[in-house]
Amino acid sequence: MEKEEIKRILNLEGQVRGDVLITDLSYIGRLSGPEAKRRVEEELKSIDFNIDFEKIKKTSWYPIGWKVLVLLLTREVMKWADQDLVDMGRFASKESFILKTLLRYFVSLDRTFKESERFWLNYWKAGEFVPYEINEKEKYLIIQLKNFEIHPDLCLYFKGHFESMANLLLKSDKISVEETKCSFRGDDFHEFEIRWE
Repeated sequence: MEKEEIKRILNLEGQVRGDVLITDLSYIGRLSGPEAKRRVEEELKSIDFNIDFEKIKKTSWYPIGWKVLVLLLTREVMKWADQDLVDMGRFASKESFILKTLLRYFVSLDRTFKESERFWLNYWKAGEFVPYEINEKEKYLIIQLKNFEIHPDLCLYFKGHFESMANLLLKSDKISVEETKCSFRGDDFHEFEIRWE
């Protein structure tokens, strides 16, 4: 990875909770073992990104560029395909301490959908999360991310993340997520359509 690209990533506007970073590193370790996690951490150090991940606090805020670097270097070191990033996003929803705590308080899909922007703000200080449309009869919902031009690999991550969240909420394994609009494909914002059976 070029130094200019690293600098650009580290200067991205926005923040993410430490819980997101901890969950990502936990996933790498669980999926591929502690050696894989160590290799990713070494790769981060090789680009002068000397952060002690053991000291990251779940509820503290960190630069969003850290999240992007973890994704990109994991992908490079582990030779991950797109699907691996989707799977990482799925894992994140199931393991997140903050998310599991928040979901305890919401029992209806409609109410959770209306409150979903609040979930977003508990994890991300970047972009605008819009719960755009819900249709329980036809079993779909649409969410939008506006002003969120961070990195295309996050689109894959969110695809898995939103699928897993829907699974937790709907108790259904028949869920599909499609990114119908993407700012990296020329659209004005990201849009995810979630359908279930």
